[in-house]
Amino acid sequence: AWIKLEFSSGKLTADDGRQLRKENAELFRQQPDKVWQYLAELVGLDPLQKTSQLPLDFPSDGPFAVRMSGIDKTATDDDISSYFDDNGLVVKSVEQFDVPRHTARIDFNDKAALEQALQLSGRNLLRRKVKVELWAEGDAPGSAPTTSPGARPLKPYDGPLPEEGPFKVAIRGLDKSVTRDDLGYFFWDRECQVKDVDYPMRNERHAGMVEFKDLESMRSALGLNRAVFKGREVSIELPTGKEDRPSGGGGG
Repeated sequence: AWIKLEFSSGKLTADDGRQLRKENAELFRQQPDKVWQYLAELVGLDPLQKTSQLPLDFPSDGPFAVRMSGIDKTATDDDISSYFDDNGLVVKSVEQFDVPRHTARIDFNDKAALEQALQLSGRNLLRRKVKVELWAEGDAPGSAPTTSPGARPLKPYDGPLPEEGPFKVAIRGLDKSVTRDDLGYFFWDRECQVKDVDYPMRNERHAGMVEFKDLESMRSALGLNRAVFKGREVSIELPTGKEDRPSGGGGG
């Protein structure tokens, strides 16, 4: 299929309406220097000044830090530094966290290095593809409080919702020690009225399906996406339809 590229923003759209792979769309939004130089020469344009990935109100004195997640469990601080060093960036410091696991804060010396670091998301560090994003302080204005320095500030869910039940969410990335009861209490403790818990799911490890009594409970549950549960950052999202099958049994 043909795609259309908006040169100034990196936005991609497919002619046939099909959704592009997320990693491909993300690559072009980051406007990598070599790709943009090539495209500029191809169409006879001057390379544009890259669109900043930092918010307009980003403080001039930093912190110039990123949050890396999805880190291989065997990765050392030196491995993480090398991830950036190999791309010409000097790392000021690396701090890995126990909660949530596989997560680290990496600091740089200036804004220019930070901008370059944000372009390096989606590449392999040892055996796993990592995500690199702007560090967000847990006590930033308007963000939910966090229980650890590596935890991501949570945001209220404002996406699409079903008009009628069943009101279900899929939760993934669960620690292997989690039981069915643990999963129910995780939401009960956060004022979400749980109706039923299906865990573990038959065809997916470390994942479960939770049904709620009402729409507001479901909305609150979706707002817990990327919360830390038993030391791991979990994903909570609407079911795709493939998960909604009878499970192989009770909690594990």
